[in-house]
Amino acid sequence: MKLATRPTVFPTLTRLPVAPIKTNNRRKSIIHLLVRSNVSDFARWKPVYDAHLSARQKAGLKEEHLFRNADVSNEVLPFTVEDFDRAKAFTASDDLRQAMERAGVSDKPDFYFLK
Repeated sequence: MKLATRPTVFPTLTRLPVAPIKTNNRRKSIIHLLVRSNVSDFARWKPVYDAHLSARQKAGLKEEHLFRNADVSNEVLPFTVEDFDRAKAFTASDDLRQAMERAGVSDKPDFYFLK
């Protein structure tokens, strides 16, 4: 008996492995920062977010993807952390708080550092 095949709607995606960052011949875990915040208007938030790129880079944050919640499109999530201490300080900084206020973040953001 031959099974019917379904047409492919999406192309096959290949997930590439990410190598750990090496430091002094020891492997160091990659840390990610997940930011969950509600923004009042994504179109208002995005230009402020884009303009704040240099501050994120100085904090050791590298954006690989920018995700939006599928159910709540004004809830945004992003980062790979290159320097944990700088990233941690950045999440508590007045500079970030002020940028979020200008961008219309409507609640206190949640920051999660993940290994």
